[in-house]
This record gives sequence, structure tokens and C-alpha cells, in this order.
Amino acid sequence: MRKTLLLLGICLLLQQCTVPPPILTSTLSLDLPSGAGVSSNTNFTDFRSKTASGITTLTFTNQDADLLEIKINGLHPGNEYNMTGSNQLTGTFKINDEQGRLTQLNVEGSGVGFLNVTGMTGTGNDIKGMSGSFQVNIQVAGSSDENTISPTAVGTIVGNIGFNNSAQ
Repeated sequence: MRKTLLLLGICLLLQQCTVPPPILTSTLSLDLPSGAGVSSNTNFTDFRSKTASGITTLTFTNQDADLLEIKINGLHPGNEYNMTGSNQLTGTFKINDEQGRLTQLNVEGSGVGFLNVTGMTGTGNDIKGMSGSFQVNIQVAGSSDENTISPTAVGTIVGNIGFNNSAQ
């Protein structure tokens, strides 16, 4: 009986330590004023949505406190949205700078890019699933170390979205 309980306890512990599968994967690439380039691949595992005044905010996070937020006016599946006007992308990411130091970046879309929503389950505050892709030109809006990542750094974020939480 003790062996069974011990095995059951180990199984439960291992199950709690697993990282959930990514629902959004992204690659952030920046060109620094010095001419160097840095990039970061990030997996997001958590999602929430809300709608106010016709603008849907899609918020993706992970266990490392990275954040990607996409705001879309009139979000519907099967549409491609230009990332201009009320359609916006912002985020907070950790990257290794030119000296290899971990730096937190705040980025924002620069008005060029797209979000392509190929599928969606639910609407507004109750989106349960989504598939699509995006590519947005970004600029640095600030960092944890202004000496290593200049606010004039620009780049691109490219990503794929794919999740279905309908069974939950």
C-alpha cells in the first residue's frame, strides 16, 4: 500500500511540474543602433480575451512573465488585419543583449504588419480557440537597461497562434 501511495504521489508531483504546451510561438528580432542584431524565441502558454467598444484585446502570457497583447477592432475569423490605427501590438519580452545579459524589453508595433485569423471558437470575452499568424514591425519602447538596448532599436516579431480550449 505504501508503494502505491508513493508512486501515486510521485506521479502527481511530476504532473504538476510539466510546462503546458505553447498556444503561441513567436520570434522577436531586433536590429540595434550599433549594427548588432539580437533575437528571442518565446512560447506563450496562457491566454485571455476581453472586448470593449468593439476592440478585442488578446493577451498571451507565460511562466517567465513575458507578455504579448494584440488589440483588434472587429475581430472575426477568416480575416486579415493590418496593424494600424486601433489595431495594435505591444509586449514585454526578456532577451539576451549584446553582452549576454538578460534584459527585459517593452515593445510596440510601428504600424506595419498583419494579424491573420484563420479560425476562432467563441467571441469577445469568451474566445476558447484560435488559429492564425502574425508579423509586425516593432520598436523598443523601453527596457530594464537603457544602456544596452536603445529605444531606437527596431525589428520584427513573427508568430503563430494555435489553441483550442473548447473542452474546458
